[in-house]
Amino acid sequence: MRKNNFYLYVYEYIRKSGKLPTKDVSKQKLNYYVKKLKRQDLIYKVGYGVWKINERKRFEEVKKVNDDTMQTHHKTRGHGFVFKVMIPAFDLWDQRDIFLRDNYVPFKRIKQGQSIVLRGHTIWLCNSSIVIYFSPKSSFYATSSYESSGRALIECKETIRAVERLIGKSLKLGKGWLVSEAKSHYADIRNVLSKYYHSKGISRFEVTQSGKAWAMVDNSFNLFELETIAGGGKSKEDLPKLQMFLNDLRDNPETLSNIKAKTTDELKDVYNVIREQNKIIASMEAQIIRLTNLIENK
Repeated sequence: MRKNNFYLYVYEYIRKSGKLPTKDVSKQKLNYYVKKLKRQDLIYKVGYGVWKINERKRFEEVKKVNDDTMQTHHKTRGHGFVFKVMIPAFDLWDQRDIFLRDNYVPFKRIKQGQSIVLRGHTIWLCNSSIVIYFSPKSSFYATSSYESSGRALIECKETIRAVERLIGKSLKLGKGWLVSEAKSHYADIRNVLSKYYHSKGISRFEVTQSGKAWAMVDNSFNLFELETIAGGGKSKEDLPKLQMFLNDLRDNPETLSNIKAKTTDELKDVYNVIREQNKIIASMEAQIIRLTNLIENK
């Protein structure tokens, strides 16, 4: 089977069955092609063993997939996710280390409670919440930070379900889970600015505000990334702002020196106008004084 035909075969198999083909296919070979299709945003994983195709992509796009053209069209890589999940009160939740031991679940004691590993992610079991630290290997490629966040949230939900199955309890508060994006990094990949600094021998530096880093240039994975890294989900909002600024700068190239020069010239014009207005006002005041004197002398 030719490579391109195998891409189509995997794509069609997922579309019809919602899972990966495993019969007569080596795991290594399957992973190779699945990885390519994922990067092209043609398929994505929903849960354990469950896959779906991206309905927004046209079928013709799959035909174009091959090793030469398989440069990702995604501009954003989301990674470094930490999700905090508030949980309801449980009976004996303060004795969960006993439960974990009785059920042969490996765990570590930490200041906040217990730390376990599920789906490759590290999870803190705390008194009023669980905190999910995504595996360092987890990356979510998308066309925007918001889309990347949505994909990470799908994995977060599957991890929550895995915790629920482990402890035999629902973690929902009301009708759903109360999840917040505590930490995340969003990278604009193959970024021109990152490439420029790399050419100058600078592979990494941080941009700080009030002593806190909110953006950085990083080439750790040879992707030439410009990242936003502020906590509390702000990084998701910062990346499109940064992209918009750089795009505007590219379309309307202005250096700070040029802007300063133009501003200085404009201020000079304003000062000249003010001076002329002051002269006119002074002249009018003098005329009013003369007129008043004439009236008083009559």
